[in-house]
Amino acid sequence: MEKCPVSEVLRRYGMFTVSLFIMAIGVALTLRSDLGSSAISLLPYTWSLSSNIHIGMLGFTFTVPSWSVGQYTICMNTILVLLQIVLLKSGFPKIQLLQMGTGLVFGLFIDLAMWLTSWFVWDSSISGYLLRLVQLLAAGAIIGFGTACEVRCNVLLLPGEGFCAALSKVTGMDFGKAKIYNDTTLVVIGILFCFLFFETWKWNIVGIATLISMVYVGVMVRFFSFRLNWLDAVLRVD
Repeated sequence: MEKCPVSEVLRRYGMFTVSLFIMAIGVALTLRSDLGSSAISLLPYTWSLSSNIHIGMLGFTFTVPSWSVGQYTICMNTILVLLQIVLLKSGFPKIQLLQMGTGLVFGLFIDLAMWLTSWFVWDSSISGYLLRLVQLLAAGAIIGFGTACEVRCNVLLLPGEGFCAALSKVTGMDFGKAKIYNDTTLVVIGILFCFLFFETWKWNIVGIATLISMVYVGVMVRFFSFRLNWLDAVLRVD
């Protein structure tokens, strides 16, 4: 971001924070639909549902910590920042260490959003299933809007997007392709953990929401990106 007045910087970071909260609401509504998780939340969600499960491997036994989905999101975001440093080495911009902060805030927002949406529980009837689908589509639109606003602020990246950007820079592939590879890898790893923890496929973890989020959210980001000119006027200080 080019050098700009302090008041504009504060506006941009303030809107960036609001964008993270909007995205967290979308993530929580997706999980509350009980139809699966988005790719970026798949691992934290799987681990949060595996609390206190004992796993034996290579002669060692460990217990999955009883953490929330937001806490596991913070953990995963930290790992993604460290992977960026490994990939980019000296080329890693020090300012992007602030992604640690964005990952922390986003994780806290997800836990808050999960609490706020705790009453979004539907039965297993046909009408209940239709309401879940409506909720899922609304969640995708909310995430898309929040992501478009986040990008428009032009300040920092969430660690997930930062990792895709680093992967794109190192491999030479475009950002979109790097994100597809990243999301696909997360889904595959999530499926493996599903079988490791539960010994079966869990449709409420890897389900229709997972597939929809990999396509529909991107469409919503593009849709809102061309309709946020008004936000530039809010962010800029003339």
